Amino acid sequence: MARWGMVIDLDKCTACQACVVACQAENNIPNANPESAAKGRNIHWLEMIPFIEEEYPHTRMRLLPRPCMHCENPPCIEVCPVGATQISSEGIVGQINARCIGCRYCTTACPYTVKSFNWFKPAWPKGMERYLNPDVTVRYNGVVEKCTFCHHRLQKARDKARF
Repeated sequence: MARWGMVIDLDKCTACQACVVACQAENNIPNANPESAAKGRNIHWLEMIPFIEEEYPHTRMRLLPRPCMHCENPPCIEVCPVGATQISSEGIVGQINARCIGCRYCTTACPYTVKSFNWFKPAWPKGMERYLNPDVTVRYNGVVEKCTFCHHRLQKARDKARF
């Protein structure tokens, strides 16, 4: 069985977090307001995990990108009571938002904590809605969301390859 994978060259990563911003924009992920962010209710499909080494004044920090790992045997699938989390034949762990009941069992089961619960109705500053990606559905509140491995881009590439 063929499986997709993602490689991030950490030797070239400068920790600028452009990949995080690009993921947010590409997938219509709303920014949290400061109060929600303080409660840990912001949504990230890709995060940079900080590793702080040594102590002041010789402190060094490096960041490690952490997307969904699309596990071979994902524990999040086993605990979902409605089958909202599934794995494709290509190894992509997907989330069917219309089926999700928001129980968050999958967020607890995920060993990498890469699933986010959508606490609030998505909103963007006035004028920003024009920049939403028309290829990606805006998820409603009360569901869990996660990295889809840019499924919409893979599908476009498949469609183009067939012609």
